[in-house]
Amino acid sequence: MADLSEIEFLITTRQSLNERTKTNYINYYKRLRVLLKNDVNKSSEEDIIKAIDDAKEIDKKTKENIDIPVSVKLSLLNVAIVIRQVFELSEQDLIGYRIILNKKLNVSNVERNVRLKDELPSVKEISEFVNTLYEKGRYMEFIINYLILNLNTRNADLNLIITRNAEDVHNKDNFIVVRKESARYIRYVFKTANAYDCKENIISSKKVIIALNSLLGDKNQVPLLTTIKGDRILEISLSKFVSRKTYKELGQGTYLKAILNEKHSMDVFEKVSANRGTNLNELNRFYNPNFENANGKMEEQIRISKCVNKIPIGQTGADKIKLKKELKQQEMDKLKE
Repeated sequence: MADLSEIEFLITTRQSLNERTKTNYINYYKRLRVLLKNDVNKSSEEDIIKAIDDAKEIDKKTKENIDIPVSVKLSLLNVAIVIRQVFELSEQDLIGYRIILNKKLNVSNVERNVRLKDELPSVKEISEFVNTLYEKGRYMEFIINYLILNLNTRNADLNLIITRNAEDVHNKDNFIVVRKESARYIRYVFKTANAYDCKENIISSKKVIIALNSLLGDKNQVPLLTTIKGDRILEISLSKFVSRKTYKELGQGTYLKAILNEKHSMDVFEKVSANRGTNLNELNRFYNPNFENANGKMEEQIRISKCVNKIPIGQTGADKIKLKKELKQQEMDKLKE
């Protein structure tokens, strides 16, 4: 096994990293270390770029050697960059390479979304499927699909505990606290938790309350996602488990693309961004199917970035929130002119 001393140094230095990010860094580091045959901090930027650029994998269908996906190259590159940062080494060439890879990824995403656009289900189709689940009493599946459709969740967000007792809530898990006429959906464990800390939504749907109470029965608390034996689903099995419960087994990502395909307003994008804990640029980059060329998508990302980032240094609290909203609206108004 490769010496992990430099990745351990990174994790120790960056104490704000959540457990998921640490795990991802370690896994991609191991892969990068094999490609480099050397420590990152002892490798030149040129060597790192060549190792990532030349990296191959076996195609599962054709059994041929093919280039690894651009998204994987970016993940490997990101680990190299953050390691060089903590060792205070140069990273300029790596950042330049990241710009090139991001452009390639943008092209790939646009091409994939264009192919997918005509195949996406309508939001109405998905909604009818969700209602059918409720009518058939398939309450676990109903809750899964309701949360994905209405609160734009990822798979990890759905790995939660249902309870009637608010005192059960702690910051190491996700919860739905069932009350008489509403439910509190509280998430601590999700992909961007290190940036958004905790996310909470109030759900007032009567169908949801009935379904949750039915799943709880006379128990104090139960996990939402369980095996036939009643065991809680393991994290490694989440993606496949959740996808199989969705409409045509399409999964949460396709639900999100279907929503953004039909609803183009900035208000919808901002609502999805808040629900999901994903910034606007990432939503546009990976999930917005309404672009037929990469340049147009890149220009939109630049415009969004300008809209959401023009906040003067020194503004904090309520003043920052107010000013951010005003500046963003000004920029959006200009785009409409």
